[in-house]
Parts: sequence; structure tokens; C-alpha cells
Amino acid sequence: MGVLLYFVLSVLPSFVGHIQDHRFPSGDFVVFYSAGKLALSGHAEKAYQPGALSTEITQHRPDVTGRQFLWSYPPNVFALVAPLAWLPFPWAFLIWSVGSVVLFLYAATRIHRHWFIALLLLGSPSLITVFFYGQTGFLLTALLGFGIWFLAQNRSILAGASLAGLTFKPHLALFVPLFLLADKQFTALVSMLLFSLLLMAVSLWCFGWATMLAFTHGVYAQTMPMLFSRYAFDRMASLYGSLCLWGLSGSTALIVHAVFAGFICVLSFYLCTRPFPRLLKCALLIPATVLISPYVFTYDLVALALPCVILLHLHNSMTVDRFDYAIMLLAWCILCAPEFLPRVIPFAWMTTVGLYVTVVRKMIGDKCVSLPISLSENNGV
Repeated sequence: MGVLLYFVLSVLPSFVGHIQDHRFPSGDFVVFYSAGKLALSGHAEKAYQPGALSTEITQHRPDVTGRQFLWSYPPNVFALVAPLAWLPFPWAFLIWSVGSVVLFLYAATRIHRHWFIALLLLGSPSLITVFFYGQTGFLLTALLGFGIWFLAQNRSILAGASLAGLTFKPHLALFVPLFLLADKQFTALVSMLLFSLLLMAVSLWCFGWATMLAFTHGVYAQTMPMLFSRYAFDRMASLYGSLCLWGLSGSTALIVHAVFAGFICVLSFYLCTRPFPRLLKCALLIPATVLISPYVFTYDLVALALPCVILLHLHNSMTVDRFDYAIMLLAWCILCAPEFLPRVIPFAWMTTVGLYVTVVRKMIGDKCVSLPISLSENNGV
């Protein structure tokens, strides 16, 4: 009943707002589609040129004429978006968004096999924003979810292959190799590295070295200035973005964030070396990954669903108190902030910190040693 009530009060008005503001559908997906079109034409490197990319985008969305768009994804993403560009724009958008949601739900329900999980996730305010904009949050979370599932099943090669897919957003995969190293998942680590190299090799073979050179130049010439723009700060869900909104200079905020991220990285690495249950280590991986990167947007917070699902999966084996449920509720509904409570954005990263603290509390709890190591020990999988 609570999920239904929240859907009526928050998600439904969000859907109506998207239609009234003419933002339905595909606000962000049009960038992926246009980059795919450029790749199919044999000029993938032009996607890193804001002028060429914006010209291509206006052919599919004339209503955004005059806006400048940036493409800062690595070349291996072209292998994903180019096939979609063969299709008419509406069908490509439908396959992208629906496919991402299906993968997201399937990965989450592999961790905790209960219909209520799918209902809870479908009722999240993030669904409307991420789905109808065609953003990457669901795909990112699905790849993380499959990686966790395969790790829990001791299928290290498949886990590494799933986690290698995170290289399409490398700034959100920085801690993953350290996590695998700390947990002594050497096979998964080697698998991730090899599959990452394979993806890069295929991309270079298909799209050429010019695309790689354009990417390396674009990371500096486009992404870095965007980090210091008001547009980025208003949509960032990191400590760095919050400090900039609160008035600190970009360089000072980056230094503070680096110190904070270093602390999270060291603490997380240490905890993952300890003999805690693997599922809890995987639950720690998600908020740690989000907290370490300064370049985190609100739609990336969809990934916070995974540690919540893991905690719900283990609730019969450990104590889950009111604090834990309150943090999970915040993580579930935090993405409504861009639509209704824009002033909450500077505090979005605090929810991630709360979720991180919740997982740490569970790891050092007295009952931790009795928790199941893998899904099969708790789920009959």
C-alpha cells in the first residue's frame, strides 16, 4: 500500500510533468542514438566534437536546437549504440529503455528472488526519470548486479565479464579491481581485465585509432570544463558537487573530496580483506564506488538499489533496525529530488554515506559470522 501511495503522489506527477514540459521521451538517449549514427557513417570520432554531435542530434530532436551536447564515453560504447542506430529512433529508444529496465529487474531479483522486490523497484521515483530520459543508471546497476550474482555463485569468469562492462563509465569502476583484489577474487579480477582489453581491442578494430585519440582529447577538453560548470553541480550527487554548490572553489572542493574518497577507499579495502560474508562485501562495494568518484549524477544513484536488495535478502539472518530501514527508504526515493526538491541534491551524497554506514554496521555486528557466504546458502539457488 505504501508503494502504491508513493507512486500516486510522486511518480505519477513526475510522469505528467515530463509530458507537460515536452521532455517525453528520450532526453538523454538522443545523444547515444546520434553518436551511434555518426559511428555507422564511419565518423565515430565526430561524436567528440560538440558541434558535429549537436548537428546530428537536432535531426532527431529539433526542439533542442541551440543547445550544446557533449560525448565523453569511451570508444567501446559505440559497439552498444551503433546497432541501435540502425533502427528508427522510437524503436531504438524503446529497446534501450525497456531492455535496461528488464536487465536491472532481472539482476536484482536474482539476488533476492521475491516478487515484492520487482514491485518495490518499479515503484521507485527513479524509474520515471531514468526510463524516460534514456539514461544509463539501469544498465550500470544491471552490470553491477550480475557481477555480484556471479560472484555469489562462485562463477568468477562470468563475474569478471559483467564487471568489465562497467568500463563504459570507467570513473564508476575505479574501486572494483581493488575490491576483487581485497576479497582475493583473482580469477574474477583477471577476467575483468582481459574482457576490458577485449572490448577495447574490438572497439579499436571497428572504429579506428582516430576515435581513441578523439576520446582522450575529449576527456580533457570537454569533461573537465563540465565538472566546473553550474550545470554539472546542479545535478551531481557527490561530495565534490555539493561543496561547489555551497560556495567552495572547484580546486578546494576537489581536494576535500580526494581526501574523503581516499579514506573511503582505504577503509573499504581493509573491510573487504576481512573474513566477512561476501554478500555484505558486495553490498559495501556499491556505496563505496559511488562515494569515491566526484563525477556522479543523480541517475547513477539507481545503483543504491542493490545494497538495499542485499540487506533485504539477509534480513532473516541478521538484525535490521529502524535506522537501516530509514536509510534504505531514503535510498529508494532520493531520485525524486531533481523533480520536486532540487535543494535536496546537495545532500544526496549523505544518503549514500548513510547506506555505507549501514552496511559497515552489519559487517561488524555480532551475528555477522553466522551469515551465509553466497546466495545459494540463503536462497536455495
